[in-house]
Amino acid sequence: MARVQQVVIDQVGAGTTTLLAAQGADWQIDVINYVVVMSAEGTFAFSDGTDWLSGDMPVAINGGVSAAAGSLLEPLMQGGKGRPFSITTTGGSAHGHALVRIQ
Repeated sequence: MARVQQVVIDQVGAGTTTLLAAQGADWQIDVINYVVVMSAEGTFAFSDGTDWLSGDMPVAINGGVSAAAGSLLEPLMQGGKGRPFSITTTGGSAHGHALVRIQ
């Protein structure tokens, strides 16, 4: 049964951070919305550990991005089955949250 979950984004430093581990071989993580603020000028992008779910998004120091246009029927991004949900940053650490559906 599908469930919706809030995911905290709180990196210690730039690099790749798994935000939500894979939930099982047949489960997929869909991103409904997110808010990301960077601690320094840099970029961030989301991935499922294999494929990029977004392109690089450049952000100024203490700047951020929010995307709330997704819905349960039409998510913003869909990861592959059996894959995690990750963020990769350059320049600074990312902070914020995402709402995901696991199905």
